[in-house]
Amino acid sequence: KNEKFLQDEFGKSKVVYTGPYTPVDGLTAVMSGNADATTTGTGRFIDLIAEGQPWIAFALEYYNGDSQGIVASAKSGVKTLKDLYGKKVAIIHNGDTGDYMLHRAFDKSGLDVSKVNKVEMSPKNFQAA
Repeated sequence: KNEKFLQDEFGKSKVVYTGPYTPVDGLTAVMSGNADATTTGTGRFIDLIAEGQPWIAFALEYYNGDSQGIVASAKSGVKTLKDLYGKKVAIIHNGDTGDYMLHRAFDKSGLDVSKVNKVEMSPKNFQAA
């Protein structure tokens, strides 16, 4: 939240920051009329468009390929992608950016992502999981 940025960019327009929202909660906020715009990952946006949802992308982040990663608790014993075989991996939604990234990492490493148990959950629950 950068109030000076908002003032500089929007001048006399009234902008109210209501977040932070998880991606799923952000979409719900817009659909219910509680927010006018939200952010989401590219994968989820593509899913929404494929479902015929009336969404428009008007601001895109340039992604250079090294700003996201797959992380695990130090107690998990996971040190490599292959160590994830048979483990549960949290994603927000099938087809979202995290799911896409998981598939790309396994494909690039020549590993079988179907040996990982993907579990859909809210990001609010990621740390507890």
